[in-house]
Amino acid sequence: MSLTLRHSLTLGVVLFVASVAHAQAPEPGSVDLHQRRAVDPTIQRFVRDAIADRFAARDLPDFGLLPESGDIWIRQETDNPNSELTNDALPQLNNRQFRLIQQSVAQARADASGTSIVFITVGRVVVNGADASINLGVDTVDPRSPGTIKLCCCSGDAKYQQVGDEWKFVRWESQVCS
Repeated sequence: MSLTLRHSLTLGVVLFVASVAHAQAPEPGSVDLHQRRAVDPTIQRFVRDAIADRFAARDLPDFGLLPESGDIWIRQETDNPNSELTNDALPQLNNRQFRLIQQSVAQARADASGTSIVFITVGRVVVNGADASINLGVDTVDPRSPGTIKLCCCSGDAKYQQVGDEWKFVRWESQVCS
C-alpha cells in the first residue's frame, strides 16, 4: 500500500472517530455549548434578586422541601429557549450558599445516592422595562425506579416592578402544582 493511501486512510479513520465522538450525547454535568447559551446579564441580575427576595421571605412554592441548612441548588436550565443560568444569577445571602446544578447531574446524583435532590427551578423569565415576571418553584429529582410516578411539585409566576435599582415583588399569579 502506498504511503499516500495509508495517510489518507489514517486521516479518514481519525475524522470518522472524531465525528462519532462529537455526535454522542454529552456526559452528565457537561454543557453542550452549541445548544445552550447564557441568559442575558440583565435577566441574570433579575433572577438573582428575585430568588434572594422570595427565599428571604420564605415564599417560594414548595419552600418547605428545601433543606434547612447546607447548600441550596438552583437548576441551571431555564424554560427560556436554549438558555441557562450562570453564577451571576446566584443570590449572595450570608447564611446560605447557592449553587447551580444541571438536571442531568441532579439525576445522576439521585441515582448514585439513592436520595432525592431538591432544587429551586427558574422557568420562563421576562423583563420588559420596569416590569418583569419569573416562574419560580421548588422541584425534586428522585432516584429512577420503574413503575413510580412523581407527584410533586409547585411553581408560580411572580410579578415584579423595578423601583430605582431594585426589583420589588408585586404578587404571585397562576401557581400550579402537580
